[in-house]
Amino acid sequence: MDNVVIKSVECLNVFEAFVNSLMVTSKISENLEKATRGQHFNVNWKKARSVLITASVMGKFVKRKKLEPDNLVKKLCGYITIPDAVKSLQYGRKNEAVAIGDYTGSHLKTCDDVRIESCGLLVNPTYPYLGASIDGLVVCSKCGTGIVEVKCSYGSDVNDKPWRNMLPIECEKDKKFFCIETDSKLYLDEYHNYMYQVQGQLALYELDWTDFVV
Repeated sequence: MDNVVIKSVECLNVFEAFVNSLMVTSKISENLEKATRGQHFNVNWKKARSVLITASVMGKFVKRKKLEPDNLVKKLCGYITIPDAVKSLQYGRKNEAVAIGDYTGSHLKTCDDVRIESCGLLVNPTYPYLGASIDGLVVCSKCGTGIVEVKCSYGSDVNDKPWRNMLPIECEKDKKFFCIETDSKLYLDEYHNYMYQVQGQLALYELDWTDFVV
């Protein structure tokens, strides 16, 4: 797709035909979510998300400035991938379950009945070209149903003390960190790609809240 102008009439016609060809019923959505549980360990998950704009890349699409979509399309379709050997990726996968366990314990201090459900890839029938893979669906008798999204911050070894060896409130001093301190509390930077990811997840799941765990 070298030098393709996505605003050309030719491209717009192709896009319209593709979108019109998509049809995802509630039953198909349900079956797809079940068939893709396990996410990156599941080959079905990898195949299904290669034809969707997923929540994890929504920020890149929204903030795209160039008309040439080559790199985004290559990444979306899986032609550009992050090797499994990347340390930050391994660190995140290793610690995600631990973080969710800690989150559950913390939530149980204020609520009596909380469970976290593992999910696959969700495609909302209203937006069949979009998908979301959340870290966990929170089902709470007091808070209702929401999402938990975990980020196990690894950081750069260039720094004397990388993020993984610091508290989140300490990481905030690094301009590259994705949270901002206000009144001694950390808030997700509204312009960071993670915010677009969270908002995309909420929209597709049609839910009102996310607990963002760092």
